[in-house]
Amino acid sequence: MSKTLELARETKALADLVTLPPGGAVEAVETIGFDVERELPAFSAPGRYEIRATLFYENYEKQLGSNPLVVDVREPTGVDAEAWAFVVANGLARFLGPEAHLFSPTEATVGALRELAERFEKSAYAPFAETGFEAICTSTSETQVPPGCPPRVTCGGDCDTDGAVSPAEVAVGVRALFDRRACRAADRDEDGVVRANEILAAVWNLAVGCGEPAPAAQAAQTK
Repeated sequence: MSKTLELARETKALADLVTLPPGGAVEAVETIGFDVERELPAFSAPGRYEIRATLFYENYEKQLGSNPLVVDVREPTGVDAEAWAFVVANGLARFLGPEAHLFSPTEATVGALRELAERFEKSAYAPFAETGFEAICTSTSETQVPPGCPPRVTCGGDCDTDGAVSPAEVAVGVRALFDRRACRAADRDEDGVVRANEILAAVWNLAVGCGEPAPAAQAAQTK
Protein backbone atom coordinates (compact mmCIF):
# COMPACT_ATOMS: atom_id res chain seq x y z
CA MET A 1 0.00 0.00 0.00
CA SER A 2 1.31 3.43 -0.90
CA LYS A 3 1.59 6.24 1.64
CA THR A 4 -0.83 8.32 -0.41
CA LEU A 5 -3.51 5.66 -0.24
CA GLU A 6 -2.94 5.18 3.49
CA LEU A 7 -3.49 8.90 4.10
CA ALA A 8 -6.49 8.99 1.77
CA ARG A 9 -8.16 6.14 3.61
CA GLU A 10 -7.50 7.77 6.98
CA THR A 11 -9.11 11.05 5.90
CA LYS A 12 -11.67 9.45 3.55
CA ALA A 13 -10.28 11.64 0.79
CA LEU A 14 -11.83 10.91 -2.57
CA ALA A 15 -10.56 11.37 -6.10
CA ASP A 16 -12.49 13.42 -8.63
CA LEU A 17 -15.55 11.66 -10.02
CA VAL A 18 -15.09 10.02 -13.40
CA THR A 19 -17.96 8.94 -15.64
CA LEU A 20 -17.13 6.23 -18.14
CA PRO A 21 -19.19 5.66 -21.28
CA PRO A 22 -20.06 2.08 -22.25
CA GLY A 23 -16.85 0.36 -23.25
CA GLY A 24 -14.80 3.28 -21.97
CA ALA A 25 -11.63 3.09 -19.91
CA VAL A 26 -9.56 5.16 -17.52
CA GLU A 27 -5.80 5.02 -17.04
CA ALA A 28 -3.61 6.05 -14.14
CA VAL A 29 0.04 5.74 -13.18
CA GLU A 30 1.04 4.96 -9.61
CA THR A 31 4.57 4.59 -8.31
CA ILE A 32 4.69 2.42 -5.20
CA GLY A 33 8.26 1.87 -4.10
CA PHE A 34 7.57 1.38 -0.41
CA ASP A 35 4.83 -0.68 1.22
CA VAL A 36 3.63 1.12 4.35
CA GLU A 37 1.72 -1.92 5.60
CA ARG A 38 4.85 -4.07 5.81
CA GLU A 39 7.26 -1.16 6.34
CA LEU A 40 9.45 -2.61 3.59
CA PRO A 41 10.32 -1.84 -0.02
CA ALA A 42 7.61 -3.06 -2.38
CA PHE A 43 9.95 -5.80 -3.64
CA SER A 44 12.03 -6.48 -0.56
CA ALA A 45 13.64 -9.72 -1.79
CA PRO A 46 14.32 -11.53 -5.06
CA GLY A 47 11.56 -13.84 -6.26
CA ARG A 48 8.32 -14.02 -8.23
CA TYR A 49 5.62 -11.53 -7.30
CA GLU A 50 1.97 -11.34 -8.27
CA ILE A 51 0.61 -7.82 -8.40
CA ARG A 52 -3.04 -6.82 -8.36
CA ALA A 53 -4.38 -3.29 -8.42
CA THR A 54 -7.50 -2.44 -6.44
CA LEU A 55 -9.91 0.35 -7.27
CA PHE A 56 -11.88 1.59 -4.27
CA TYR A 57 -15.14 3.40 -4.92
CA GLU A 58 -18.34 4.54 -3.25
CA ASN A 59 -16.49 6.02 -0.29
CA TYR A 60 -14.23 2.96 0.02
CA GLU A 61 -17.21 0.69 0.62
CA LYS A 62 -16.72 -1.20 -2.63
CA GLN A 63 -13.68 -2.33 -4.54
CA LEU A 64 -12.76 -3.75 -7.90
CA GLY A 65 -9.62 -5.83 -8.44
CA SER A 66 -7.49 -6.12 -11.56
CA ASN A 67 -6.17 -9.21 -13.26
CA PRO A 68 -2.83 -10.32 -11.78
CA LEU A 69 0.51 -9.24 -13.20
CA VAL A 70 3.43 -11.56 -12.49
CA VAL A 71 6.97 -10.16 -12.33
CA ASP A 72 10.31 -11.75 -11.53
CA VAL A 73 12.58 -9.70 -9.26
CA ARG A 74 16.30 -10.45 -9.38
CA GLU A 75 19.13 -9.51 -7.06
CA PRO A 76 20.80 -6.26 -8.22
CA THR A 77 24.30 -6.58 -9.65
CA GLY A 78 27.17 -4.25 -10.48
CA VAL A 79 26.51 -0.57 -9.90
CA ASP A 80 22.90 -1.38 -8.96
CA ALA A 81 24.13 -3.58 -6.11
CA GLU A 82 26.42 -0.79 -4.90
CA ALA A 83 23.60 1.74 -5.11
CA TRP A 84 21.19 -0.53 -3.23
CA ALA A 85 23.75 -1.05 -0.47
CA PHE A 86 23.91 2.75 -0.18
CA VAL A 87 20.10 2.91 -0.03
CA VAL A 88 19.98 0.36 2.80
CA ALA A 89 22.85 1.94 4.74
CA ASN A 90 21.16 5.36 4.64
CA GLY A 91 17.56 4.24 5.11
CA LEU A 92 16.45 5.69 1.79
CA ALA A 93 14.03 3.00 0.61
CA ARG A 94 10.90 4.97 1.54
CA PHE A 95 12.21 8.15 -0.08
CA LEU A 96 12.77 6.79 -3.60
CA GLY A 97 9.75 8.22 -5.37
CA PRO A 98 7.12 10.95 -5.53
CA GLU A 99 5.86 10.19 -2.01
CA ALA A 100 9.21 11.04 -0.38
CA HIS A 101 7.92 14.25 1.21
CA LEU A 102 5.21 12.30 3.06
CA PHE A 103 7.76 10.38 5.16
CA SER A 104 9.17 13.28 7.22
CA PRO A 105 12.56 13.63 5.49
CA THR A 106 15.49 15.25 7.27
CA GLU A 107 18.42 17.31 6.01
CA ALA A 108 20.46 14.08 6.04
CA THR A 109 17.83 12.45 3.83
CA VAL A 110 18.06 15.24 1.27
CA GLY A 111 21.85 15.03 1.20
CA ALA A 112 21.85 11.24 0.86
CA LEU A 113 19.35 11.36 -2.03
CA ARG A 114 21.48 13.88 -3.85
CA GLU A 115 24.59 11.75 -3.27
CA LEU A 116 22.79 8.63 -4.50
CA ALA A 117 21.71 10.38 -7.71
CA GLU A 118 25.17 11.78 -8.40
CA ARG A 119 27.44 9.03 -7.14
CA PHE A 120 25.44 6.21 -8.73
CA GLU A 121 24.00 8.08 -11.70
CA LYS A 122 24.30 5.01 -13.95
CA SER A 123 22.25 2.85 -11.59
CA ALA A 124 18.56 2.03 -11.90
CA TYR A 125 17.98 3.82 -8.58
CA ALA A 126 19.30 7.25 -9.63
CA PRO A 127 16.08 8.42 -11.35
CA PHE A 128 14.05 7.45 -8.28
CA ALA A 129 16.48 9.34 -6.05
CA GLU A 130 16.01 12.39 -8.29
CA THR A 131 12.23 12.03 -8.06
CA GLY A 132 12.36 11.77 -4.28
CA PHE A 133 14.70 14.75 -4.05
CA GLU A 134 12.38 16.85 -6.20
CA ALA A 135 9.30 15.77 -4.23
CA ILE A 136 10.91 16.90 -0.99
CA CYS A 137 12.38 20.15 -2.28
CA THR A 138 9.23 21.34 -4.06
CA SER A 139 6.66 20.28 -1.47
CA THR A 140 6.90 23.39 0.71
CA SER A 141 6.01 27.02 0.13
CA GLU A 142 8.36 29.33 -1.76
CA THR A 143 9.62 30.80 1.51
CA GLN A 144 10.37 27.45 3.15
CA VAL A 145 13.13 25.59 1.37
CA PRO A 146 14.06 22.41 3.27
CA PRO A 147 17.70 22.31 4.47
CA GLY A 148 19.90 20.72 1.84
CA CYS A 149 17.65 21.70 -1.07
CA PRO A 150 18.76 24.18 -3.74
CA PRO A 151 17.30 27.70 -3.42
CA ARG A 152 14.09 28.49 -5.25
CA VAL A 153 14.48 29.67 -8.83
CA THR A 154 14.27 33.47 -8.85
CA CYS A 155 15.94 34.04 -12.21
CA GLY A 156 15.26 31.50 -14.96
CA GLY A 157 18.50 30.24 -16.51
CA ASP A 158 20.79 31.54 -13.75
CA CYS A 159 22.58 28.21 -13.28
CA ASP A 160 25.16 29.46 -10.77
CA THR A 161 22.61 31.64 -8.88
CA ASP A 162 24.76 34.77 -9.08
CA GLY A 163 21.80 36.94 -10.06
CA ALA A 164 22.49 37.15 -13.78
CA VAL A 165 22.31 34.95 -16.87
CA SER A 166 25.39 34.59 -19.08
CA PRO A 167 25.59 33.28 -22.67
CA ALA A 168 27.29 30.15 -21.33
CA GLU A 169 24.36 29.56 -18.95
CA VAL A 170 21.89 29.83 -21.83
CA ALA A 171 23.87 27.10 -23.62
CA VAL A 172 23.80 24.94 -20.49
CA GLY A 173 20.07 25.62 -20.20
CA VAL A 174 19.55 24.21 -23.68
CA ARG A 175 21.28 21.01 -22.56
CA ALA A 176 18.88 20.95 -19.63
CA LEU A 177 16.06 20.35 -22.11
CA PHE A 178 17.35 16.79 -22.20
CA ASP A 179 18.83 16.55 -18.70
CA ARG A 180 17.46 18.95 -16.10
CA ARG A 181 20.45 18.29 -13.86
CA ALA A 182 22.59 20.35 -16.26
CA CYS A 183 20.92 23.52 -14.94
CA ARG A 184 18.09 23.29 -12.42
CA ALA A 185 17.53 27.06 -12.66
CA ALA A 186 16.44 26.60 -16.28
CA ASP A 187 13.29 24.94 -14.91
CA ARG A 188 11.64 28.23 -14.01
CA ASP A 189 8.37 26.76 -12.75
CA GLU A 190 10.16 23.85 -11.02
CA ASP A 191 7.86 21.20 -12.44
CA GLY A 192 10.73 18.81 -13.12
CA VAL A 193 10.91 19.42 -16.88
CA VAL A 194 12.76 22.16 -18.79
CA ARG A 195 10.68 23.42 -21.71
CA ALA A 196 11.33 25.64 -24.72
CA ASN A 197 9.43 28.58 -23.22
CA GLU A 198 11.71 28.44 -20.17
CA ILE A 199 14.78 28.67 -22.42
CA LEU A 200 13.18 31.73 -24.06
CA ALA A 201 12.77 33.20 -20.58
CA ALA A 202 16.48 32.59 -19.90
CA VAL A 203 17.37 34.38 -23.16
CA TRP A 204 15.20 37.31 -22.08
CA ASN A 205 16.96 37.44 -18.71
CA LEU A 206 20.30 37.42 -20.58
CA ALA A 207 19.20 40.38 -22.68
CA VAL A 208 17.49 42.62 -20.11
CA GLY A 209 18.56 41.17 -16.77
CA CYS A 210 16.65 39.33 -14.10
CA GLY A 211 13.56 40.84 -12.54
CA GLU A 212 11.59 41.92 -15.61
CA PRO A 213 8.91 39.53 -16.90
CA ALA A 214 9.30 38.22 -20.42
CA PRO A 215 5.95 38.61 -22.22
CA ALA A 216 6.88 36.52 -25.24
CA ALA A 217 8.44 33.78 -23.12
CA GLN A 218 5.44 33.68 -20.83
CA ALA A 219 3.10 33.29 -23.77
CA ALA A 220 5.13 30.60 -25.50
CA GLN A 221 3.92 27.09 -24.95
CA THR A 222 5.33 23.73 -25.97
CA LYS A 223 3.33 20.62 -26.65
